[in-house]
Amino acid sequence: MAKSMGLGLTPNLIGYGTAQGPVYLTLQGPTSPGATPPFCAFSGQGSCTNFAQGGSMVSNPNGIGHSTGALTIPVTQQVQNYLTQFSTFTSGQLITVLAGNNDIFTALGNVSAQVTQAVTQAMTQAAQAGTPLTQAQIAAVQQQATSQAVAVAQATVGAAADQLAGVVQNIIAKGGQYVLVYTLPDSSVTPFGRGLPYTGASPPAAPPAGYVCNNQDPTQPCYLLSNLVQVFNQRLTNDLQGQPVKMLDGFALLNQEMANPSQFGFTNTTTPWCTPATTSSLLCNVNTPFTAAGATSANLSTWLFADSVHPTPAGYQVIANATLQAMKGFGWAQ
Repeated sequence: MAKSMGLGLTPNLIGYGTAQGPVYLTLQGPTSPGATPPFCAFSGQGSCTNFAQGGSMVSNPNGIGHSTGALTIPVTQQVQNYLTQFSTFTSGQLITVLAGNNDIFTALGNVSAQVTQAVTQAMTQAAQAGTPLTQAQIAAVQQQATSQAVAVAQATVGAAADQLAGVVQNIIAKGGQYVLVYTLPDSSVTPFGRGLPYTGASPPAAPPAGYVCNNQDPTQPCYLLSNLVQVFNQRLTNDLQGQPVKMLDGFALLNQEMANPSQFGFTNTTTPWCTPATTSSLLCNVNTPFTAAGATSANLSTWLFADSVHPTPAGYQVIANATLQAMKGFGWAQ
């Protein structure tokens, strides 16, 4: 998007994790309190600064890969770091906010862990008492534990949306005038979502490769994933109702890409372009094609997904194009 607007784009913080702690390749913290904020205008002048950190959660510092050294600074801290450095936002800046996916992935994983723990505990206690549970009793425990775990996940995701809304309101209070907030895309239609384990009585007879989970079936984990995304989006939208911000519907955009891929130039919306052998999305790049699935440098621009959840450069271009079009509709750009 910055390139399309004739602007430069510079990361605020670059680094990597080690066993001894993070190593930063850029200055960290209040390098110049009160200095002029980095300018991100709507014409080919100046440059933009990216404060986002891959893998981050909204307020939880334990983002994706944090335990192994990833620099997953939460969004709340990202904004605070900006304000520590520059004190305020300016009336000429475009401020984009997109977060919450990692909170949802974490909440989804916790549901499975909590159900497994509850069932294991119930079975162990019953066995120790000399009255092993029947299959029907195990199913009942599982059902109750699932209901409770789902409620916790929904509450957790809703709280994350509230926290993100608070971040946006803080940005406004600190001078932000052109604030664009994205709703989350439906992760259940990504290769990750549709590849989640099938939990029904029996899987489809011949599901397409990588597309097993049906997000319209309430018994499936991808249904829950979609539900959590919608809980987050609805809560965030409600929280920001009446606030001086604009919103871009990322949920609808991805669904449109999936429903009519040719409209966006895509021929593959089901398979990651990067080989599954890559151990992190950070290592997915033009040199790691999933050749067994037909990925080549020649067709990179026609595949939607780079890995199991992230878009290819072509996928990100769709988001940039939609953003620029929305900005024109807002009267923010010509």
